[in-house]
Amino acid sequence: LLFDMYQRYGMQALLTVLTDYLPTVATPVNLESFWDGWLQLHQPDASGLAALQAIFNERKVYYQYDAFESDDVLQGLTRSPITYNSAETHYLYNPVSDGEDVDLIPFIVNAGSHYEIETRNLSGGTDTHISILDGQGNALQINGVTIANDDHTANAYYVYDTACGASRVKNDATALASRVEFTAPASGTYYVEVRTTIDSAPYLSAGRYGSYDVLVR
Repeated sequence: LLFDMYQRYGMQALLTVLTDYLPTVATPVNLESFWDGWLQLHQPDASGLAALQAIFNERKVYYQYDAFESDDVLQGLTRSPITYNSAETHYLYNPVSDGEDVDLIPFIVNAGSHYEIETRNLSGGTDTHISILDGQGNALQINGVTIANDDHTANAYYVYDTACGASRVKNDATALASRVEFTAPASGTYYVEVRTTIDSAPYLSAGRYGSYDVLVR
């Protein structure tokens, strides 16, 4: 990816980010950090940003808004409910100066029916956290338990991958994806809220950006 950028923009443009921006970033320094630095130092216009995104997209890295924006807040949300059993692709992306991206995904529930919601096919460093909101946008609680999940499999960060050595934590769907299930207490429209992990010490490969599929069954 950086070689493609070098061919288009030249070495000096890349070095500027490496020398003037990355040393100011708290660890971990990753591809997102490079992207943020490029936007801050080079300030591309709309056509320049589209050209840059095209280079990243060729490598299946999607640092861009998805087709459902703006869907960060319930007020003014106009999109249709998600189709059951049909995966829907989203991107978590906001320039670092604009704060966190949140995706709100409506789905129809019937009282007494059981529902399962999960994120899957994560790419680009995504580490999701999902919460279920009721029709008023409040966190859904059933029997005093908030319906939310950060890691698909509990304590996945602390299970080591023996194939890669004891020092490497498993970095797969068990740690980065999310899953909840519940029985709806009332009929109506609920919302899946997807955001970047809220873990205070996320795995170092995870980031603020990336893509995921969400599935409601």
